Amino acid sequence: MTIMLPAMRRPIHLPQTKLTRTPVRLIRQGEPARAKRTSPAPIILHVPAATPFGQNAYAGYVRVLTAEGGVHITYKNVDTRWRHTIRRVLVWTACTILGGWLLLYHEPLLSDGFNFLCLIALMIVTWLIVRRPVEMVCTVEIRPDCMVLDGTDVFRVEFMEGEWPIFQPDPDDEDTLVLGGVYGSRFVEYITAHRLDEHDRTPELLATHLQDAIEQIWSRAEFGF
Repeated sequence: MTIMLPAMRRPIHLPQTKLTRTPVRLIRQGEPARAKRTSPAPIILHVPAATPFGQNAYAGYVRVLTAEGGVHITYKNVDTRWRHTIRRVLVWTACTILGGWLLLYHEPLLSDGFNFLCLIALMIVTWLIVRRPVEMVCTVEIRPDCMVLDGTDVFRVEFMEGEWPIFQPDPDDEDTLVLGGVYGSRFVEYITAHRLDEHDRTPELLATHLQDAIEQIWSRAEFGF
């Protein structure tokens, strides 16, 4: 018996071709197609111009919350202690004596009358310089149970009989506000806030923030909130 096998086909050799991949850039919706890549445009930051008083509008004034649930305020005040007044008088007197000796006896300028006028001008200018107020940094902290002044003087709320302290204008100085009230059996002036210059509004700002802190913090403590 003879078995016939089918004839095998000869393999066909196809010419090899080199495949190249061309990168395709996906264009998002709304993005315009660009023919070539360009460098990004520079970013311009618009910085506001500095004001005559600097970037901080509350110069020398800081109000923060404390860990004890109170408010701590730092502000600038005028130092009215007597030692600064005595120092002003001594400096002004020394400058006047030295200037008078130089103008009238040591190195006279033109005439006695002119030298005397120069001495008067020297006295006025020296007094305008030494009479400038001496600034000092003060602090006041309102806690749920007390008020602390400059970190040392503590006034407890339980001894403030009648009403809480309030700010009132000083009858002798229109540029000064006084925080006062009854403490125990005496009337106490806790804070005397002076104006540094004619444009300074630190006393009014301090009075507003301090009254708000007293009403909010002490009212909650009184009612147990």
